[in-house]
Parts: sequence; C-alpha cells; structure tokens
Amino acid sequence: FQIVKPSQMQGSSQSSSTDSSSKGVWVLTSTGYTVFDAVRNATMQSDRRIFLSQNKIIVIGEELARQGISPILDFFNRDGEPRRLSWLLVSRGKASDIINAQHEQEMIPAQAIDGLIESSHLTSMGVKVNLNDFFKNLSNPTSDPVACRIELIEGKDSKSQMRCTGASVFKEDRLVGFLDEKETRGLNWILGNVKGGIIVVKSPIEENKNIAFEIIRANSKIIPEIQGGQITITVEINEEGNLGEQMSNVELTKPGMLTELEKRKAEVISKEIQGVLKRAQREWGVDIFG
Repeated sequence: FQIVKPSQMQGSSQSSSTDSSSKGVWVLTSTGYTVFDAVRNATMQSDRRIFLSQNKIIVIGEELARQGISPILDFFNRDGEPRRLSWLLVSRGKASDIINAQHEQEMIPAQAIDGLIESSHLTSMGVKVNLNDFFKNLSNPTSDPVACRIELIEGKDSKSQMRCTGASVFKEDRLVGFLDEKETRGLNWILGNVKGGIIVVKSPIEENKNIAFEIIRANSKIIPEIQGGQITITVEINEEGNLGEQMSNVELTKPGMLTELEKRKAEVISKEIQGVLKRAQREWGVDIFG
C-alpha cells in the first residue's frame, strides 16, 4: 500500500532530501492467505484503517499476471469499498519496485501515475483501462482484455524513472505479452481511441530528413463482410492532422507534395495497425479488437 503521510502534505515545497521522513507517502507491506486477508492484516501495522475507496491505482507484477489475475481481482470486484474507477496496471518486473519508486514532480507517486495515464491521449501510445473496463472485457466471451503497462527506466544520474506507455495483453485472465508504443497506437487506431499524437514521415525530396504531423482528430469504422464463406473485416481509418515541423528545407505546400505526404502518413498508420494485428492474432491468438 502507498499511503499518504498527512504531516508531509503541509506546505507547498518539497524537501530534496532522500530520507524516508521527507517522502510524501509511506509504503506498507502486508501479507495474507488472500488479498482480503492481507488488506485486513495491514491494520496490525497502521493505526488507521486502510480505506480503499480512495485508491487510485492497482499494480500487478508481470510474474503474477502470467499466472492469472482473476483470483487476485476477485476481492476488488466483490467487495463494496474499492472503486471500479481505479486504474489497472501491469508492471514489467516487480510491482513493489513501482510502488516504492519516487517521482520528481509529485510527492505522491500514485498521483503521478494517475496523471501519466490521463495524459496518454497526447501520444495515443498507451491505454486507459480501469477495473470496470477490465472486468467487462474479461467477462466478454468474444474478446480478450488489455491493461495499462508501466515500467522503470534509467534516467539521469542512474535514477529510475516511471514510464507509463504501451499495453499489457491478456488471454482470458493470463498475461501473454506487452505491446510497444507503435503497436499500442495501432490498437487505438482500430478501436477509434486515437485522440492525439505525432506521426513522423520522411521528407519527399530530402529522404534523410523527417517531417512531423500532429494528429488533430481521427475515427475508425469496422466493416464485417462474408465472402466465399469466410468472414472478412475491413478497418477504415480517417485521420486529420497539421504539419507541425519539418527538418528539411523542402516546399511542402504544393498540391502534389501534400498528396505525397498524405500517402506517407497513411502508410505509417497502416504499418502500426498491421503490426498489432500480427502480434495479437498470429503470435498470441487473442482478440483485443472486439
């Protein structure tokens, strides 16, 4: 449990000390035969009862997720106190490393993780999945669920930093693998969840220089057809964007040039979609697209 320390929340300045007394949270570890048992046993160490209605995130380690997480989540689904709006994340590595990690901008690291998930629409390279979303997909016999992915990366001065990007893919309730950033945006293209981001293409004349487009709006349409007794799914994507940057000195406002740029953007979008389809269908045999 990552628990706020009220004494450290007073005032607006944050101490630069790495001493545990200056941290805004207390990390409490409890054990039990079940999740509910562990939650209740935490009162042996805390003078305040754990109040799960205020919980923002739930982090499950990769090793446990691969074994199946339905038994772990049953308490959060059955009990009346936990909120279904808590974000569900799977960590690459140990969940305890994430819970113990600090964040440079927030005294409460869980609040930083909440912000990272909320702002994922700026790149569309992550997913927003709360407990309610996960339970609905888990109980749906025609689809498999996904969850947020979080990991620690080495930052400046060898300090570990949290990064929330990509997606965790499940087959029923067992983790089968992770999608990278581009594959996750491919998933969001299909589901119609792309709200923003940057598409980078090569300049039509100076092929070694990049051009960046900002995604303004996008939508998708999934069209099923039966051809020769086989089901064919057509995914139609419409995207509109702005030219945001170019590293070359090419005149890009000519009609023919704009047509070429649109073609190159379409190729990037198609490649991202094909990438996630290949991973999900051929490698894992899951349907995360509905």
